[in-house]
Amino acid sequence: MLAWTLLAWIGAVGPASAGEAATVEVVEGPRVVVRATGRTVLVPACRGVIWEAFDLEAKTYAPLPDTPCGIGAAHSVDAEGQTFVPTVEIPPRTVVRAVVVVGEGCADGMPFELAECKRISAVVSRNLTVRGDDEP
Repeated sequence: MLAWTLLAWIGAVGPASAGEAATVEVVEGPRVVVRATGRTVLVPACRGVIWEAFDLEAKTYAPLPDTPCGIGAAHSVDAEGQTFVPTVEIPPRTVVRAVVVVGEGCADGMPFELAECKRISAVVSRNLTVRGDDEP
């Protein structure tokens, strides 16, 4: 099993907000659990959760390659949360972080791109190192 632990909070893209719109927890599996802290939020159906790997030489993060996807109805997330499973393979011994796009004040039941969100934020998790099955 892969070892996963981290907790990250939503941050505004632009000026800081008075409170967080959502939390994100990466748990064993790997799975990403997103929970709204107040009103329901939306997460895009396509690329709503992006995994980035740290490039030691460049000293930056880069998105892991993923398969193409199309526009679809956004995921509606409330305080009970919703689980998202990565669609990319994360190699062992890789330092990664998850980035989750969250929309607030959006029209429900629409593709994220057409939902006219009042605010769009990004959850950027803390770093974590993915360990192989044979590592403690």
